[in-house]
Amino acid sequence: MRISHAQVRNFRNFADLDVVLGEHSVIVNENRVGKPNLLYASCRNVPGAEPYTTFEAKSGSKPYLK
Repeated sequence: MRISHAQVRNFRNFADLDVVLGEHSVIVNENRVGKPNLLYASCRNVPGAEPYTTFEAKSGSKPYLK
C-alpha cells in the first residue's frame, strides 16, 4: 500500500492540512510542529498500522513505548 495523499482536519495541532506525497517522501521541520502527529493521524486509518514501536528497557525487565 502506498499513501499518496493525506488530509488531516481538526486533529491535535492540525486545523486543516492537505499533503500530496511522492513515491519517496521525507517529513522535515522544526521541533514541536507536529511531525509525529502527522504520522499518528495517518496510521489511525490504516488497519493494523502502529505508529509507536515497542522497545525493551535496558534492564530487560519491561517493554516501554517510545
